[in-house]
Amino acid sequence: MLYPAYTHPGDIEHAFGVLLPDFPGCFSAALQEQDIASNVQEAVEAHFSDEDRMPPPSKLESFRGDPSFQGEFRRLIDIDLTWATTRAS
Repeated sequence: MLYPAYTHPGDIEHAFGVLLPDFPGCFSAALQEQDIASNVQEAVEAHFSDEDRMPPPSKLESFRGDPSFQGEFRRLIDIDLTWATTRAS
């Protein structure tokens, strides 16, 4: 499922930081941009390891104008939820 993510830009000294508004308290980081999606997947799985239910994804547009997400890259990240459904059954 495609979930909105907000990415703080990284540079030579700092990792990319990723905020996931649909998962309060769940954050991720990556040293290289190509690692963002896999690191987010890992963070979500760890964050919800004791949960039975994943929240549905919000629309990216629903965060437009929110001052918490100004100046960040907006993107959708495809999070594989099969691990959650197989664990719940």
